[in-house]
This record gives sequence, C-alpha cells and structure tokens, in this order.
Amino acid sequence: MLAGEFPIKIYSDWLCGNGYASGVYYGDALLYIPAVLRMMGFNLMQSYNIFIFLCNLSTCVISYFCFKGITKSKVTAVIGAALYTTSIYRLIDIYIRSAVGEYAAMVFIPLTAYGLYKIYTEDTQSDGYSKNWIIPVMGFTGIINSHILTCEMVGVFTILLCIVLFKRTFEKKRFIVLIKTVLYTCIAGAGFLVPFIQYFIKGGIVATDVDRFYTGIQQYGAFLGQLFEPFTTYDGLSVNTEMGIADEMPSTTGLGLVVCAVAIIYVLVSGYVKDKKQKHTGMIALAFAALSLWFSSNLFPWDKLQNMNSLFEKLISMISLPWRFLSIATVMLAVCGIIALINMNEKRKEYKYFVGAMIFACVIQGSVLMSDIMNHYEPYRVYGEQELDTTTVIGAEYLPYGSVVETFMAQYVQPGDNIEYTQNYRHNNYIECSIKNAGSVESNVKFSIVYYAGYTAVDKQTGEKLEVYNDGGRLALKIKPGYSGDVVVRFTGFVLWKISAVVSMLAFVVLIICITGKEKVILKVLANKKN
Repeated sequence: MLAGEFPIKIYSDWLCGNGYASGVYYGDALLYIPAVLRMMGFNLMQSYNIFIFLCNLSTCVISYFCFKGITKSKVTAVIGAALYTTSIYRLIDIYIRSAVGEYAAMVFIPLTAYGLYKIYTEDTQSDGYSKNWIIPVMGFTGIINSHILTCEMVGVFTILLCIVLFKRTFEKKRFIVLIKTVLYTCIAGAGFLVPFIQYFIKGGIVATDVDRFYTGIQQYGAFLGQLFEPFTTYDGLSVNTEMGIADEMPSTTGLGLVVCAVAIIYVLVSGYVKDKKQKHTGMIALAFAALSLWFSSNLFPWDKLQNMNSLFEKLISMISLPWRFLSIATVMLAVCGIIALINMNEKRKEYKYFVGAMIFACVIQGSVLMSDIMNHYEPYRVYGEQELDTTTVIGAEYLPYGSVVETFMAQYVQPGDNIEYTQNYRHNNYIECSIKNAGSVESNVKFSIVYYAGYTAVDKQTGEKLEVYNDGGRLALKIKPGYSGDVVVRFTGFVLWKISAVVSMLAFVVLIICITGKEKVILKVLANKKN
C-alpha cells in the first residue's frame, strides 16, 4: 500500500521479495484493516491484536443481530451470540491456529444462515420480501473475501438446503430472490472473483498440492471422542489418526454447543415446537449440524470419494483438513440452541437447566482453554523483519507448475549471451535496469521474480513493451538483437481487475444504501436533478 499499489494482488515482500500471488487466490479484504493501523503508527502486534478484537466484537454483534432476527427474542439472541462467539473451534482458530482467514469468515457465516432463513420462511407476498437478498449477499461476500474454502463449504450446504426445500426454492418470487443473491454476490465480490477466475482459467499455477494428500485426508479427521470432549487444553498440531488423540490440537465445537443439540432434540421429541416454521428450522439445523460433524470426523469416507475420479481428488484435496467443517457445525448448533430455547417455557425448570448448562459449559471450557494457552503457550519472538521467513509456502500453492520454492529463496538476475545488464534500482519485484543486446541473435534476461500473468517490462524512453514469459516459474524477458534501453519491470495487473475493484466498492455503497432504506430518497433526488 505504501508503494501505491491497490488493489494488492501480489505480495511483493514474500518469497524473499520475489512476489507471491496470495492476494489473487486468497481473500484478503479484511487485512486492509490491520495494514492501515500499521501505517497509522501502531506496531505489528498492536495492529494484529486490534484486528482480533474487532473480529471478536463483530462476531458477537452480528451473531446477536442474526439470532434476534430468527427468534425475535433479545435474551435468546444474547445466549446464542455467547454460544457462537465462545465456540471452542473459533477460539482455537484465533488463539492456537492463528487461522486469520477462517475466523474472519466466521464473522459472516451467521449472516448467510439468517439470510437464507428469511428467504425460506417469510411470506413471499409480504412487504419488503424482494429485498431479502441483502443479508445473504453481505454474508457470502464477506466469506468470499476472507476464506475461499469456507465459502466452498457454505456453498455446499446452501445448495443442499435448496435441494431439501426444492418446492419452496422454485416458487417464483423466492427463486427470483435466490437468483438476485447469486448475482449481487458475484457483483459485490467481483474485486476478488475476477482475478481469481481469470488465473484459474489461464491455469499453470498449483492451486492445491494433491501429492501432499496422496494418502487421503480422512486420516486427518477428528476422533469421535475429540468432537465431544468436555475439556480442552492447548496441545500440538493436527496429526493423522495413526498417532492417536494424545498431544493433538483440540478438534471440537465445544460442550456448550453440544448441549444445544440435546436441547433441540428434547423440544422436538417433547412436542414443545408448535410452529411449523420453527420446527422445520430446528430439524434442518440439527441435520446440518450432524452432517458437518460427520464431515469433520475420521468416520466420513473421504478417501473413497477422493479415489473416485480426478475431479473429486482435486476438490477433496483442497479441503485438506476435514475438521474445517466444525465452522459450519458451530453456527448450526447455535441455531439449534436458540430454536430450542424459544420453544421452552421460561418458567419451566428445564429452560433454566439448559440455559445454565449452555452458558456454564461455554464459560468453563473457554476459560480452561484460554488459561492453558496463556500459561503454557511459548511466545515466538521476532526482533526484526530479517528474522521472518517469507518462503514458508505450504505445499507450494499458488506457484507456477514445475517450480520449486528454493528457486525463489534469493534475489538474482541471469543475463543471457551477449547481454549487458546493469541494475539501477530494485525493490522486491519492482526493477529498473539498463539492458543492451550486443549480439546479432535474440537473447534473454531471467529474474528471480515469480512469474504471474500481469507483469510488464517497458522501455522508459520509448514506452515499448518487451515480451515477458515464464521460464521454469521465473520471469524472463526476450531481448531483440541490437536493443539498448532503460527498462522498468513491474506487476501492473489488468485493467479489468481495477474495474472489478471499483465495481465491488460501488456495490458495497449500494448495499449500505439498501440497508438504510435510502434508495428511494436518492433516486428521487437524482430524478429532480435530471428534471
């Protein structure tokens, strides 16, 4: 950002300053928040901790808003927000895994749940029904710009919901709102989706290291005992099932949310749920919670699916760690809890018991986990930028096919035969240099920069563009015989990317206008000006 780049698609500091296209393949919109804080003068840890605080606050507020919309009860919404915010899996994402993309995406998952709830439960003839696309669009767009894998998982369950409720799905007005949701999500997420899709269509990049999971991902699923463990402490990494549970990272939604499943089963079996809308919501939420927990475990036959064909192999390898589905289970179990509570009589003993069990389990489990982290988690101390390892690219994702990380572990230039090369200035993947081809045949200059479509090499005096190409994953220039000039090599991207970024920002403004209900006022003002 300080170099004047926007939107940022190539992280120029990564891979020893040779550039890395994480911004193309991984939604990073929320990372602009800590980046701006860093530019304002906050240090690195202050910027990150403020970002965590804002994510926690947003998760709490948004989940309260969504659960209040579903239940029409402030008290139940507070309980639901507490359950979701203190979910053990969410705390693990933040304070053990530092999985920024995943816990940022979890801020928006309740919006998709609430948005779909409104679409499928409200009367299509009611006033304002046509605007029910707004909330799910905000949810899906937030997820897309935070964590693409979470988006895929939410997408799978959304499609499943549309299939389960197919009769309602294809009602004209409801179907139109669903189509609007898809279209507006694509428009609002265009700033990320356009570069992402363009690179995927072009190909030549490692999107998922399939070889890393050649033995299957099922072995990394959670044990049944882990999913329902009463207390969790900070331990090691997620390992395969052969290693057992001991010293493995916790893999659970938390006991408080498990109580929610018990509560919804209790009210459904007891016949407390009289409203069909609430009954169907509770049953679907429970079914989806059970399904996502099954997906998270080592009991789901991921390996058989992965070995069915090459497409399934790639798609399932992208999941990499089955317990990621705990994020879906978390919100589904929270919905189970709030539906159960609003269908219990507050004067009954079981209401107090269930509320007490939910809150007590969340507080105790969360406190034990956080206490263990604070008392036993060894700090990782870094005293300067030179101590950061910018080459830790797990599985070499987002690198050109055939290249290896070691190729980019230093900055260098390799002039070809008869090439006179002088480097005048270099800052990471931006280079100013003088090049002369004294020979009578075409030659080249090879850089350590990672090759991605969108790089340009331009003669400073004439504006002539030199041809750039991929040489074993590195950026290379073709130098014609007799050429001599000063050249600027940099990543410029594509005009379409900048247009799509502007479209996304305008779409965000439109969403704000629609939320505030000011669209009619603005249209009236514009009409008056036109007249």
